[in-house]
Amino acid sequence: MTAHRRIGKVSAALGVVAGLLACALGVGLVLEADSAFGRAWASVFVVFGTVAVLGAVMAARPLETASPAARTSGLLTLLLLGAWAAVVGVVGAVEESWLWAVLMGLPAAYVLWAALRLWRHDPAAGSATRRP
Repeated sequence: MTAHRRIGKVSAALGVVAGLLACALGVGLVLEADSAFGRAWASVFVVFGTVAVLGAVMAARPLETASPAARTSGLLTLLLLGAWAAVVGVVGAVEESWLWAVLMGLPAAYVLWAALRLWRHDPAAGSATRRP
């Protein structure tokens, strides 16, 4: 059974263009930021732009649900989002207030935990298994 295309070519192209524009905007904002905390927040445009491009490509050419490529793209997305949240939490706690560690640390922990579960999941066995 093959996966069916979820969006059309025009929608996929618009998603890729919007993601690339967000990445370009993010790079410009990161270069203009005055502090590490500002750079961490400006990088969200790069992160979300990358996720938008990845999502548009995956929706236009969907992968099999349990395929290694589908798991890898999901893992990449979760790691990217979790890493960004962790960086903002740490930089915010160091430069601004301890509250940023809580506000961004909890989502980072949850997303990275989900990435770990995805990495450890064996679709053939139907349950989580340990990998070396």
